[in-house]
This record gives sequence, structure tokens and C-alpha cells, in this order.
Amino acid sequence: MSDCKERFRKNVAAIEELAQHSPLSLIPAQNVLVFFSSRLGVASILERQFMNLMRDLSLEEGMSLQVTDDDIEALFDVLDFDNIGLLSHAHWVSATPIFFKVNTDSLAMYKQVFNELDSNTSGGLTVEELAK
Repeated sequence: MSDCKERFRKNVAAIEELAQHSPLSLIPAQNVLVFFSSRLGVASILERQFMNLMRDLSLEEGMSLQVTDDDIEALFDVLDFDNIGLLSHAHWVSATPIFFKVNTDSLAMYKQVFNELDSNTSGGLTVEELAK
């Protein structure tokens, strides 16, 4: 179990490091969740889809001139820490508040993340929901 915790710690550190200099991190996390959820539901996302959606989101947020494909690819690469070219729903949702800007009401942001993961609206998270 300690190997898993160490890998998780390193991945969070890498996400936080990229967020310090990526223009994408300025997009509000709440907006990212709403945008991706409205287009994906609870689906996993391939790199090409991620690139396209992030370009669309950057355009919608008025940041298309500041964000490059290299910025988007760097974000995907840091999120895809197991190098399979696919991000599960739980994976990208749980990483959203680590990388993207969280507005002053962080409790509301974490409730939004929880609700996004709680697909059966039970008020709890199952192994199946976390595996999506």
C-alpha cells in the first residue's frame, strides 16, 4: 500500500507543478467540470478527445490565444500517470480541483466533485463509481 501512496503523492506533486505555469490552470475548476460532464457524462476520455475538448473549453473561456496544443498535451500527460492514453471519469474529475483554479468557495467545489462521482446519487461512493 505504501507504493500506491507514494505514487499518488508524486502524481499530485507533478499536477501541482504543471499548474504553476500552465495557462489552463486559470480556468475555474467548476467550469471544467460542467463543460466536460455535459459532453462526456461519466465516460472515460482518450487523448484526442481530451485535446479537442480542452481546445473548445479554452475558446469558450476566451483563452484560445493563450493556450497551445503543447499546454493541453502536457496536462493530459501529467494526468495520464499510468501511460495508457485514457483517463477514467473518476480520474479526471478528482484531478480537476488539484490543477484548475478553485474559486473562493472550495467546499462547493469539492461537493461538485463528489456529486459528479456519485453517479447513483446515494450520498456515498462505491468502488464501482470510483472505477468509472
